[in-house]
Amino acid sequence: MTTGATDLLLHRQIVDVLVAEFERGKVPAQRDDVPGRVFACAWGLYAQVHRHARAALVLTNADMAQEAHVMVRVALEHTVLLHWVVERGDAGVAAMLASQSKSVNRSVRTMRQAELVVPPEVEQEIERLTPDFNESEVVGQFRQICEQLGVLDLYVVYGVESVFVHPSVATVNAYCDDRGSLVTSPARDIHRGNFALLAPCLIWAGRDLDRLVPRQPRTEGLERLAASIGAHSALPPYRDRSARAT
Repeated sequence: MTTGATDLLLHRQIVDVLVAEFERGKVPAQRDDVPGRVFACAWGLYAQVHRHARAALVLTNADMAQEAHVMVRVALEHTVLLHWVVERGDAGVAAMLASQSKSVNRSVRTMRQAELVVPPEVEQEIERLTPDFNESEVVGQFRQICEQLGVLDLYVVYGVESVFVHPSVATVNAYCDDRGSLVTSPARDIHRGNFALLAPCLIWAGRDLDRLVPRQPRTEGLERLAASIGAHSALPPYRDRSARAT
């Protein structure tokens, strides 16, 4: 994917348009053959992708493009998980819930080990919201999901974006200019690719949600947008790689 000035402007325009469409739109009707909890899960992930994209726009407009990387990374993660859930259907939702269950249980155990004083009603509410699922159905790590979808390259991108999320040398160096002087704002423009990643994320998220609604009304338009920036029009299908030939 090219990243010339004209291309970057187009990516930004696509993000602007798709976020605005989401803000003006309503929750679409789902297909009759799509389970309710699958659609609800997909919609929540889809909506959050757009909310993070909007946050990235706000931060960039406020001259905080470096901070927008946090939003970009989370948008990418939500986009890939959305596709994984749509591909797997009800089993994907069950696995997501199981993952949440494991995470909440671990948090409760940590609170007790730390002797954190939590009101009983709060702990009861946490446990009430914790579903009971087979641990074998727990969602894997993000790398595993990317491998199952054949998008390990996106895991690499995810790792690059993580440099701006966690304390890192890149973060420290951003506040040192070419003469070695410390500055109060990032000294280098290394954030030009934010919208080059957000634009395809929004397109892919739109394609996945469109699969769950009658007549898939947005497919053609989203495919044209993908072609205009040289991106794949959709993420690859899920493949169960757990049963490999020996």
